[in-house]
Amino acid sequence: MIGELIIMGRLGNDTKSNENTLFGVASQSSMHISPSIALTADVVRFRAIVGHEIIHTIHFYRFGASASRTASERVAYQFSFQTFKNVGRINEAMRIKRTAMNLREPSWSFLNFWGRYPSRYSISNYLFLR
Repeated sequence: MIGELIIMGRLGNDTKSNENTLFGVASQSSMHISPSIALTADVVRFRAIVGHEIIHTIHFYRFGASASRTASERVAYQFSFQTFKNVGRINEAMRIKRTAMNLREPSWSFLNFWGRYPSRYSISNYLFLR
């Protein structure tokens, strides 16, 4: 399941920002993708996973320490959902949505990883994966 591959980097996928910031903007961001995904995923799945992680990298770079994990996850999960939906893989798209609706940070929060997010988190100006 893609959510297991992305959330918390359980199988090696992770995005994090360097703690060094300049005027509130991270000076460095890094992205890690599990070798098993890089070598075995089909193109659509690879694009959904890499796009998801690139979105976090963009947000952590742009917003630094003030980045909202919930907002970033909402954008990233909706990107992954659309990636599968756009090629007719509706079951996988719905699995992504269900995963996002069931995850919360912190776990006691009422906010899940599916829904609205501030417009400044929109990736339309940064990311063009087709």
